[in-house]
Amino acid sequence: MAALIFDLDETLLDTSMLRTDRRPGRWRQLALRLDEVQPYAHVQAGVQAADLPARARKIGFRIGILTDSPRWYAERLLGEFGIRYDALLTGSDGYAPKPDPSSLRALAAQLGTPVEQCILVGDEASDFGAAYSSRALCIGVAWSRHAPSEWRRHWPDIAVEGPAQLLEALENPRSRLPFAEALIRSEQPAWHWGSLLRLGDGIFGAGRYYTRYDSRHPGDRLSRLIVRAKGERRAAARAGKLLGGLVAPPRQGATIDLITSVPPKPGAGYDRLAHMRAALATTTGAVESGEILRQRFDDPSYKRQHARARPRRVAGRFAASTLSGEHILLLDDVITSGAQVRECRRQLLAQGADRVTILVLGVAQNALTRYCPLCSGTLHLVTSGPYGDFIGCSNYRRGCRYREPAPPV
Repeated sequence: MAALIFDLDETLLDTSMLRTDRRPGRWRQLALRLDEVQPYAHVQAGVQAADLPARARKIGFRIGILTDSPRWYAERLLGEFGIRYDALLTGSDGYAPKPDPSSLRALAAQLGTPVEQCILVGDEASDFGAAYSSRALCIGVAWSRHAPSEWRRHWPDIAVEGPAQLLEALENPRSRLPFAEALIRSEQPAWHWGSLLRLGDGIFGAGRYYTRYDSRHPGDRLSRLIVRAKGERRAAARAGKLLGGLVAPPRQGATIDLITSVPPKPGAGYDRLAHMRAALATTTGAVESGEILRQRFDDPSYKRQHARARPRRVAGRFAASTLSGEHILLLDDVITSGAQVRECRRQLLAQGADRVTILVLGVAQNALTRYCPLCSGTLHLVTSGPYGDFIGCSNYRRGCRYREPAPPV
């Protein structure tokens, strides 16, 4: 039987008023304030966050609670709000705090469920990190309808804004991936608040991008397609077709007038984003115009710069044509620091655009390391050599011959 494992604080119960004492561990003060804890007030389709364990049990899940808070604190709150569970693991039980996966694995064992068949529900990047390291599915809850800034580099498999959406994700596997990640697996994405990655400031992502140094990269079709599209026209066409499957605009009710993209380097004869512009123009009915932005000069060392230095390095690199109040959809393949797309938007607005919404195919995530089972070296994707793509060990030159096939793109 599959297991659903919930974080406690600010996931099942609203303990935000205790945050300033809870995070530094001032438990003596907190013991006097537990009566301030409340269930989340919003009710969506008759479901509250505190109701989720009972509702999930009816679907067929075993229920676990995993919290870094002490046992007395968790047991008192769970008891007061009548939240039933099959197993509980707390910060009193001797495990390292999340994102270390040891507590999640131990709780899965208590529930009698392989950790790969567990779903972890939480609100923080540390929850998602524990799930990723254990190869469990993770659901991120954003009850305020605003994704926390820390999610940007640690986006969950599913992001929901309300309890009813979470139940739908449990009952309907189609809603278990962001838009582009579902499409590349030939699945029909289910549209809801978290189908696109919401980075704030009018920036949206269609999926997650894992760098070559991330243990998830070899098995992630979207990430590998994005890398290939940088130099292969066929891959770029496939990426364009993928984004062209967007059947709803990034902002509901918004009319897009023009579609453009971050321009290629000066003198480049290949525009890898042209297929994306054309595909989305067909979907939205907007005018495709790759000429309204141009890159004035290249900065070969830009990608080696720290994120804080990039806005200064990118200033003045792009120029825009004169505009007259259009709503523009600005495209890019990957967003890392966001400096380039923001500079392009600044130029478009300065030349008369009314609004610029940014949509990227992949949002770069912080890397997760996977270690070799033979020598504890790091595993990575190898794309050169006579054997085709495979996953190999970084200690190859020291004699380690561990190898496994890379999943096909």
